[in-house]
Amino acid sequence: MAVHVLAMFVQLVLKPTGVLERHVECFETMQALFAIFKRGRREDIPAARELTRKHHILFLELYRECAKPKLHYCMHVIDCWERHGVLLSCFGAESNHRFSVDIFEFSYKKPCSTALAFDLRRLFQSASDSISFEHSFLAGSIAVWKEMLLVEIDGVGMANISASSSECVGVLGRYFKGDLVEWRAAADRRLRFCLCLFEMLLANGTKLWAAIIDEVQHSGHGVWRHLQRVIVNAALLGEAVPFVQEDGFVRPLYVCL
Repeated sequence: MAVHVLAMFVQLVLKPTGVLERHVECFETMQALFAIFKRGRREDIPAARELTRKHHILFLELYRECAKPKLHYCMHVIDCWERHGVLLSCFGAESNHRFSVDIFEFSYKKPCSTALAFDLRRLFQSASDSISFEHSFLAGSIAVWKEMLLVEIDGVGMANISASSSECVGVLGRYFKGDLVEWRAAADRRLRFCLCLFEMLLANGTKLWAAIIDEVQHSGHGVWRHLQRVIVNAALLGEAVPFVQEDGFVRPLYVCL
């Protein structure tokens, strides 16, 4: 989230001024590298290596006094990714650190064992909740449909809508109503606005997650316009992209790879 907020400042305020061009290039390189790490696609490993090398050169040139071993560790992250074929995210563990700190604020006697007890209790609660083992699920305020609606999904077939929400957790992250989400099929890049997210049931009882989206079409000069509204399989959605609206057009704030 911090990178997205800074990207909005860099793209909307700093870059148009034409100053600090090397600093902007360094930030955009980091932004592109983070996007690759978030997607975790093995075919992006060569690009990740090149972006890491470029970022290290720029960072040492601009902020030598701030350089830390963490920069070097990025190279080993890519080595492990290539060796094992999987890139694991540490964001879950990082967010869990805040949980332990909150325990320390009121536990003065054996704070470490107390925090561990709370953490284990939460782990057992999650293990007993079936949703913990779902790769995707609706979140937030969920509306269960008493009467199912049969609709057709491209590439899937007919399915019944069983529930809807403005929020959905998927394999690549959490999506909300109003998000501008990237979708890639082969070399084709598309952008779509999420309007509503659904849990659906196929004829054989298999669950499927879908979204009503407003597809947007590239109009040139880095802007997009609304094209059509369709229902798509949510498994095809990629990462959410920060954006701004300008006179009926959409301007995504990302670095093209």
